[in-house]
Amino acid sequence: MQVFVGCDHAAVAEKNTLKEFLIEKGFNVTDCGIQEGEKADYPLMAQKVCDEVLKNEENFGFLICGTGIGISIKANRNKGIRAALAYDEFSAAMAKEHNNANIICFGARTMGTQNILKYTQAYLDATYAGLTEEGKRHDNRVKMLDMD
Repeated sequence: MQVFVGCDHAAVAEKNTLKEFLIEKGFNVTDCGIQEGEKADYPLMAQKVCDEVLKNEENFGFLICGTGIGISIKANRNKGIRAALAYDEFSAAMAKEHNNANIICFGARTMGTQNILKYTQAYLDATYAGLTEEGKRHDNRVKMLDMD
């Protein structure tokens, strides 16, 4: 399992802090974002992370732009990606538990670093419910997300 993080120029500091947080938790993290002083368009950064996440179903990622909106829209244009814009701890946990989100998106300008870390922890602590007998309805819905 590999974790990928990416950002545009609005979220370099938040991405770097998130990366260190994940490394401290023992995750193998690859930085697909940019560094301080560089500029990047969020669709390109989102695509980099999506391409990596799609290589292995155990992989997951985090994307951060100014609001999290644009980067989540781009990510969800990839079949097999289930990107969720988490805006609190409950939404982050539900993204994993009910939607099996493989990418979580954040807004650097709307959330702040401490909230991003709290929401990340909520996502990491959650377990996908769709693999249990009681949660089969969630698995059926997740499969519908990639239907043509």
